[in-house]
Amino acid sequence: MERHIKWFIDQGLLIKTPFIGRLTQRFLGKARNNLVTMSILFYLYGNAEAKKTLNAPENYDPSEWVVVCGYYAMYMAASGALAKVSTYERETPYTSAVG
Repeated sequence: MERHIKWFIDQGLLIKTPFIGRLTQRFLGKARNNLVTMSILFYLYGNAEAKKTLNAPENYDPSEWVVVCGYYAMYMAASGALAKVSTYERETPYTSAVG
């Protein structure tokens, strides 16, 4: 894995920095939170009674957001894994705000 990370660093896509390791648990917490949100939306998708309770239209379809939450959970988990080895992604809005 270190060889692959080094390749991305050499390409300028990842940056090695010691401070980011402190954010590992924060990234992983965000990933877990997104998985919970994804599960809630998936439950809502197939449950007419839940839609009624929430006053959502009968034809409300949260499936697109189920996918978005799943994708974002994977992104946050990957960011957490990179942070664990003191590395982060270069030039994203999130890492620009953090770095």
